[in-house]
Amino acid sequence: MSEKKIKKEFVTYDYTKNITGLEINPSYIVGLQNILATFMLNASEENKLKIPDATKKFKTIMEFDPKDGGNPPNVEFDEYEQSLYVLFSLINYFKYQSDIQKISLTKEIEVDEDFMQSANDVIKSGIKNGNLVEELTRLGDKFSNLKDVLENSAKE
Repeated sequence: MSEKKIKKEFVTYDYTKNITGLEINPSYIVGLQNILATFMLNASEENKLKIPDATKKFKTIMEFDPKDGGNPPNVEFDEYEQSLYVLFSLINYFKYQSDIQKISLTKEIEVDEDFMQSANDVIKSGIKNGNLVEELTRLGDKFSNLKDVLENSAKE
């Protein structure tokens, strides 16, 4: 191994500060949701099993209110959970800001009531049995028509 040492520069960040002054188009919400869904559906079986517990950790963090006093919850994430949380929190932050800035739109569409009840039952079953991702994957094809309706509705 060489005795010569050279200096190289790299970029790091001051995590005690926040980035300010951003302008983000709300289309990023849908884009991040698609990335999150793909990330979850393409996860290893081991990581898919982590999703229910990870969402409980997210809830713990979201329920903390610094105004109530006390310390923030001490929640630890592994690498997969951390990536999920980054996407999840960005989506929710952008949704929150969209609501505050009154750029969230509520629209009505017609959907088959039996289909929606079936989808709701599958989701509840997946949560109860711990196989939510698999159930959502199975439902994915059925939702493709609904997704097209929602995307076309958003463009109007």
